[in-house]
Amino acid sequence: MGYVVMDKERVQEHREAHGMSKRDLAGVAGISVSTARRVEAEEPVTFCTGRAVTEALGVGPSPSLGRVLSRSA
Repeated sequence: MGYVVMDKERVQEHREAHGMSKRDLAGVAGISVSTARRVEAEEPVTFCTGRAVTEALGVGPSPSLGRVLSRSA
């Protein structure tokens, strides 16, 4: 399983542009609120979580939204 670290500013910018709280983002992405907080704290999350977040924000996967870590992170 791969891991990504999402860019805090970019995720927050997209989230706020959609008028979403972290709780809203969590609900739309199907993740927990604590995971949404981890995303914006730039902590590693699974690739699947990263994809769910980008889909919830209405953007495609992009290198500007985060970076992929090695599979053994």
